[in-house]
Amino acid sequence: MAQALFSGPNIRRFIGAGLWIGIAVTAVAAYDRLKGDPSDATASANRPWFTPARDVDVRAVDAVMRPGDPVFYRDASADAWVQAGYVSRVSEPDLASDQANADAAQVLRLRWYVDGVAPNQLVWESHRTTGSLQEVVQTMLPPEKRQRIQSQIQELLKQNGQEMTELLQPLVRESLVRSLPVIERGVRRSMAEHSDQWQGLAGRLQTEILDQRIMPLAKQEMMPIVRRHGQPITESIGRELWDRASLWRFGWRALYDQTPLGERSLVKEEWQRFVDEEAVPVFEDHLDEIVVAVQNTMSDVAANPVIRQELASVAGTIADDPEAQQLLKTVLRESIVENEELRALWKEIWTSPDAVAALDRVGDRVEPVVRQIGDMLFGTPEQGIDPNFARVLRNQILRKDRRWIVAMDPVTRSRDTDAASIDERHPVSDDHPPVVRPAPTSMPYPVVYLASE
Repeated sequence: MAQALFSGPNIRRFIGAGLWIGIAVTAVAAYDRLKGDPSDATASANRPWFTPARDVDVRAVDAVMRPGDPVFYRDASADAWVQAGYVSRVSEPDLASDQANADAAQVLRLRWYVDGVAPNQLVWESHRTTGSLQEVVQTMLPPEKRQRIQSQIQELLKQNGQEMTELLQPLVRESLVRSLPVIERGVRRSMAEHSDQWQGLAGRLQTEILDQRIMPLAKQEMMPIVRRHGQPITESIGRELWDRASLWRFGWRALYDQTPLGERSLVKEEWQRFVDEEAVPVFEDHLDEIVVAVQNTMSDVAANPVIRQELASVAGTIADDPEAQQLLKTVLRESIVENEELRALWKEIWTSPDAVAALDRVGDRVEPVVRQIGDMLFGTPEQGIDPNFARVLRNQILRKDRRWIVAMDPVTRSRDTDAASIDERHPVSDDHPPVVRPAPTSMPYPVVYLASE
């Protein structure tokens, strides 16, 4: 009978039954662990299956979290981030009945998987990304990588900067020289098309600024300065001109021009002679004094605090004027951005045989450095995708990793933040539940998810 019991077919049945029993036990255990919240299935992918779990309630102040948001713990022994849990439930406080906790925006229940660590003795901070360009740049270009790129660019310019300048300088010069007339025609054309708007703006600004602000400023502040520096030299020149002027020469010519036989141009001729032979030499003799007077006047005008403040205010008023801003934007867009003549000119210059040859030579110098920078930013086939680039792809393309919570012991947190501010912002105590507050500084997503071979 024993021989029949342990025969080949029966042994295979026993083995199959044992496998199915093991699968059933595993499924029951997994169901018991996951039945609290379906989002635990996602969080479980980042932790061992049989790590003991417990629920931790925390208060979130000025932080908006969602179920399923991950929680990371800074493992000081390994100096690495590990996923320690996730947000399993979010409860909004009843502010009407709980005024004492009115500052708590949310009450979070966390599923916590770290053994031997008391959650209420940790510093809790929330992080949130907006997907802005600034955050992408901060993630892709941390300080050490930015320094490496700057060093490579500086080395490139040191070795090849002079050659690249000599190659591109003729093209840039030609572009500027030939573009200015085209842009000038575009500006004139655009201003002519909007002449009615410019006239209306000029009339309004003349009333609001010139008549009401510039003219009073000139009378009260500028004219005394001009008079102080210009009056002495003006009086000196006036006396010399008066001494040289001949009332007799002007008088009899004026009378003769009034007679019927007069040529009626003797006064004009005498005036021209007086200017050429008398007045001009006088001004030439005092030219140095005139220049000094003008320089002193301009210097005092520029140094006058009232004038400087008022002119700065006037410039700000014109710059902030919505109608002026709109007209200026329109002129710049029509004369430069939408100027087809300018585009054709630049295309002609930068696609010429000389330009193509120069750009090819510049590209030969720049390409190795550009490839090195690209490898640093995006990764290589040998080393794989750069972790920071992977973070950006998940955040920007997959719309993931946008909210998370970090938990650290105060000693680890104090490495980057003053200890006094930690105690004030993040008090830790066994008598109070943990409090999650927005982090004072941003950080990249702690864990990088990369496909392995």
